[in-house]
Order: sequence, then C-alpha cells, then structure tokens
Amino acid sequence: RVLLVRVNPANTSRTCPNCGAVHKDNRNGEKFLCLTCGRAGDADTFGAQIILARTLATLGSIASPRLISPL
Repeated sequence: RVLLVRVNPANTSRTCPNCGAVHKDNRNGEKFLCLTCGRAGDADTFGAQIILARTLATLGSIASPRLISPL
C-alpha cells in the first residue's frame, strides 16, 4: 500500500533547508548556496528535503498516515 500526498512544489529548489530562506539566486544549476545563512550543497538533494518536510507537515508526522484518507 502506498500513500500519495500532494504538496506544493513551488520554490522547493530555491528554499534553504537550514534557515527556510527563499531566493531565486540560492540555486545555480546543480549547486545550492543560501544567500542568507551560507548553507551549501546539491540543489536537488535540498529540494527533496523540502518536499519531505512539506509532506511530513501535511501528515502531521510520519507515524500518522491513517489520518489522511486514501486517494
């Protein structure tokens, strides 16, 4: 069984997973460098972390998927 969760993908690759700052210049190709806190890394990895954080926020926690009705 798989639970699908819809999250807003807007700015996921421009949002810093460390401080939450969103800026179009945080991402340069595959590289990410936060203009606010200096966090650096792979832009796609950080984007995936933001999607995970939004998913967990939607669910309430990773242990409570039963609260969301299946699609």
